[in-house]
This record gives sequence, structure tokens and C-alpha cells, in this order.
Amino acid sequence: MSDFLQPIARTAAELISPLSLYFSSREEFELFLARYGFDAEFVAGDMTAINAALAVEPLVVTLIERLDELINGAPSDKLHAALDVLEAAKNAVDRLSALDTTGGIGALPAPLDDAAFWQELAELLVSDLVVTHLERQHPFVFSMLHLGGVIRFEQTTPAAAGRLPFLKTILDWDGLGAMFTRPAERLGELYKWNQPGVAFDHNQLFRAAERSLLSFGCPVAVTPPRERFVPGDIAAARIVPDAIHEIEGLLIDAVSPSEEARWRVGFVMLPIPDPPGSSNPPRGLLVSPVLQGDLSVTLNFTEDIGLRLSGGIASDSLITARVYPDRVVPARVPCVRIRLRSRR
Repeated sequence: MSDFLQPIARTAAELISPLSLYFSSREEFELFLARYGFDAEFVAGDMTAINAALAVEPLVVTLIERLDELINGAPSDKLHAALDVLEAAKNAVDRLSALDTTGGIGALPAPLDDAAFWQELAELLVSDLVVTHLERQHPFVFSMLHLGGVIRFEQTTPAAAGRLPFLKTILDWDGLGAMFTRPAERLGELYKWNQPGVAFDHNQLFRAAERSLLSFGCPVAVTPPRERFVPGDIAAARIVPDAIHEIEGLLIDAVSPSEEARWRVGFVMLPIPDPPGSSNPPRGLLVSPVLQGDLSVTLNFTEDIGLRLSGGIASDSLITARVYPDRVVPARVPCVRIRLRSRR
């Protein structure tokens, strides 16, 4: 039973434990609220009243203490620790969620004295904590949900007084079914891919791809198109008006000092018009692999005689394919440069 509850309890603790930082000081609490678009300032002594009314920090401390026992304690204690962690997590969430109905908030400074504030904050906080946990601990799940539009990040400017623009984390569970039952239509709706009369939203696609790659720890860069794509694939005059960028993601970026070798393997994507190089708005994607490497090998025949081979491979675009909603243009293989040197 403890083996089943342990991962569930760990996840609950990882979701709730950031609350201890948010309530640790006046400055941290102000930054916490600003993250969700609330412009609030507090004075010395406010945190004492806030922590007394909310009683969140003691719940989080208990949760963390029991989590340590869950991980490092004796097998006989792990079941009790797991149950305590789950109960503490539930109590922390229930405490925040119930603040708009239990009273005791009328004496708190604004906006904490407003029941509507707590209702909105609870919704924003739960979405943010769940997504943050997925992004850090389960990057594959996060990437699938993010690219499929179930997880979205939208810049929001609330109209109410005392609010700030903020990046809102959205969990759209209604989109989960569409992502699996009609993925092509779902992606088309999200990124305006093959939508009549609507411009292809390549920047939203690249932002989602960038954050998904970063969740795996992969180096990624969104930059202006490199020279070799202009003007053959992109008209220079359209780069700024159409906000055209390329994205380069590296799946392998490794160095082996012992073998004196370095390899970079990844891909480049670029939005392109139809036909390529025209003044039309982007409608498709150019996809090209990145392949760069150096290798040095020494073959020793005797103590005095050996052969050292060193070389490299570099490809600007080993294979370049153009993908449109209605067709894929055949790939081309332009140029691969290989260097070899031998030395006795």
C-alpha cells in the first residue's frame, strides 16, 4: 500500500510546498500576488495577521516534515507518512479554497478582504502549480499537453482596478479529447494552420515548441532567419512585417574530451510562403536537420608507430523539406562537407 501512495504523496507535496516560500515574508507575498496580476503592497506586521488568518504556513511545514519521513523513514512508517502528507496537502488546499466562505478575512488588508479575490487566486494557483510540476517532473506529458493546447500561457490584462498585466496559465481540459480524437483539426485551430482567410500563427507554434524543448533541458533558440534562407525561401522585405523567426532545437549537444569529439544534432524550422521566396504570408514550414560533428581517432600499431585520423562533418541542410497543409515538397540534399586528416 505504501508503495502505491508514496508517488502520489510526493506529487502532492511538490505541488503544495512552494506555498511556504510565498508566505515567508512581505516581499515574497507581494511578488507572489503580482505573479497573478494583483497589485498589492503591505506594511510591517501585515504578514503576522495574514499568516494567522490563513494558517497555511504550519500546514506546509507539517507536509514537508512528513515528506522527509516518507522518503527516508523506515518501511513501517512510510504508510503513515504518506497518509499524513496527503491529509496535509488536502488541508492546505481546503484552507485556501474556503477563505471566501468561512469569514475571518474582513480585517485583512486589500485585496485579501475580498471573497472574489480568493476564488480567482485559488483557480490561478492550482493551474500554475499543476503545470509547473508537469514541466519540471514530467516533460513529455507537459510537451504533449502544451503543443496540443491543453496547457496554454496567455498574456492577460485585467480591467479591474488594482490589477497588473500577467502571464496566465490555462489548463483547458475540454481540449484534451479533441487532441486525441481529431489532432489535425485541433492543431489547425490552435495555430491557424490551413484556416481560410486567417494567417498561420507560426509564432505561437514556435513559442510552444521552445518551452516544450526547454522542459527537456534541450538548448533552443528563436532567432531571425539565417542568411542561407534569404531570399530563396523568405523574401527579406517580409521578415519584419510578418514577424518571421526560425527556431533551432538541439537534441544532442555533447562533447567527449577523451575522444576529442563534439556532436550537435537537432533541427531548424522556419515559416515560409507558398511559393517559397514570394511576398505571400507564411503558409508552410521549412524543416531541416542540424548535423555537426568532429571526431579524432588514434590507432597505435607499435609503441613508435601510430595513425591519427581526425575529421568532421558539417551540413547547412543535409535534408531540407517544405511542409504545406496540402502537400510536402520533396526534400533536397545540397551539400555535406567532410574533412579527414591523417598523421603518423
